[in-house]
Amino acid sequence: MTTLRAVSLPADDPALAEAGRAARETFRFCWRHVSWRQRGVDPGLGPAMVKAAFPGAPGEPGTEHLWVEVESFDGVTVAGPVLNEPIENSAPSAGTPVEIRLADVEDWLYSVDGKACGGFTVQLIRLAMGRRQRRRHDRTWGLDFGRTGVISLVPDEAMRADTDEHPLSVAGRDRLRQIIAEDPAVATRADENGWTVLHQEAVAGNATLVEVLLEHGADPHARLSGPGSLSGATALDLAVGMGWEHVAEAFTTRGGAR
Repeated sequence: MTTLRAVSLPADDPALAEAGRAARETFRFCWRHVSWRQRGVDPGLGPAMVKAAFPGAPGEPGTEHLWVEVESFDGVTVAGPVLNEPIENSAPSAGTPVEIRLADVEDWLYSVDGKACGGFTVQLIRLAMGRRQRRRHDRTWGLDFGRTGVISLVPDEAMRADTDEHPLSVAGRDRLRQIIAEDPAVATRADENGWTVLHQEAVAGNATLVEVLLEHGADPHARLSGPGSLSGATALDLAVGMGWEHVAEAFTTRGGAR
């Protein structure tokens, strides 16, 4: 990936505030993408990133708005390495691992086959550019941002016409059944913080896989036990918190509601 240049926008810009709000409300689409990219099932799934503010130390000028690659997400915190270098202050340099609360995310961006999804603040920046500058900007990123000012949550909006379900989730149904047949404990196993595969698929918005897990004995009442604000949450709690209504419906259909 091309090294990214930090870009600042006026902190009091109402359009910027609205872009950040919209990004946080739709972050679930970014995390769903990451969850599938980590499985390595589609080489066209590009990296995903979020943008966040990094204030300078006392006496340093400005606030840096840096991009961070999304490597993990626990329902509250996004973690991964910084992707671009700070310009004005001693904010973390490129490659430094950081953690960012979802509440502090300013933007998110991912790509599929070179087409950008998200980029709420990026589109604001592109709107302020002339055509030639915009082309240069897009070449630097190496991505197709589509129509200026238009945000795509997924690479093909028709995918969401009737359902939020990801095609890869549907396609993965038989494979998950095979995995569970070979190792039934997959459906019920929990890590030291109480995370099960059911929790993971609920956060990622994969209703089809949630249904398969419930069919094979996954406990819908299993609760997270680790530190943090999500302690005690069920998989359904996570789905509701992320805004995955179709996943919440899957729990109801399979008798996994509270």
